[in-house]
Amino acid sequence: MSIEITDESLNCFPPGSLSKHQRHIPMGTPHNLRTLAGIRTQDGKTVAAGKLYRSDSVAQLSSESQKRLDTLQLKVVTDFRSSLEQKNTPHQWSVNDIDIVHRPIPVMGDNGRAEVMRVLQNVDSAEEVVRWLGELYRSMVIDFSYVYAEWLHSLLSDDSYPQLYHCTAGKDRTGVATALLLKLLGVTDILIMDDFLLSNELSAEYIEARTTGKVTFSWMPEGVNPDLLRPLLSVQKEFLQATFSHINEECGSFAHYARQCLDMTSKEISQLRKNLLVPE
Repeated sequence: MSIEITDESLNCFPPGSLSKHQRHIPMGTPHNLRTLAGIRTQDGKTVAAGKLYRSDSVAQLSSESQKRLDTLQLKVVTDFRSSLEQKNTPHQWSVNDIDIVHRPIPVMGDNGRAEVMRVLQNVDSAEEVVRWLGELYRSMVIDFSYVYAEWLHSLLSDDSYPQLYHCTAGKDRTGVATALLLKLLGVTDILIMDDFLLSNELSAEYIEARTTGKVTFSWMPEGVNPDLLRPLLSVQKEFLQATFSHINEECGSFAHYARQCLDMTSKEISQLRKNLLVPE
């Protein structure tokens, strides 16, 4: 399956579903936080409210952000960051009954910062960065399918909700996790792509601040070309297209991928839909 999308279809939300901006939970930090509630499936159901939230890192929060997140009454926080990312910025939750589950996806190796710097020092154009990122997505969906499989199987339990899942920026590893889940739930490719690209809108101020030099990364040397940095901080439709195209190449179809790589049976997919979907 290859996802095809047009500019006209990007805002194609069926009547009755929550708009993408209604799903956003504005908080400052994290900035890329939203609920999956209201996303509509092909058979007329929607993702239930109060179940799942996707986000950029929630490891270190202001007291105000902590209070606002506490209102979600989370039971589980799933962290897709690498072991080094987790070590550098550990969670500091004040609520003791939240189960923090580490499911590392070190797609750039454990030291992602060093890999990013290696790439930035060896490319001459943003197009090269985009191609490199596309390869990361292709690797992520196959090489780390076992991590996504573990996470998806955990969602079969009622004890997994309400849950927030995140990586660092909440767009790549978290974006793929969301795309796989929504595909299993029966959401159309257009709406899967729409949710994926929403990270660009929600991260716009963050991206602008870092590409204009208003805010800098402490670990990144000065003088990095902002044209090279921008693709690293955003998502493009080609990334998700590469993901699903690679699934086709390796497994023949998404259905085969779900069975072979995610180890999801038809019965388990039905249970997943039962846990997360409600009539519109």
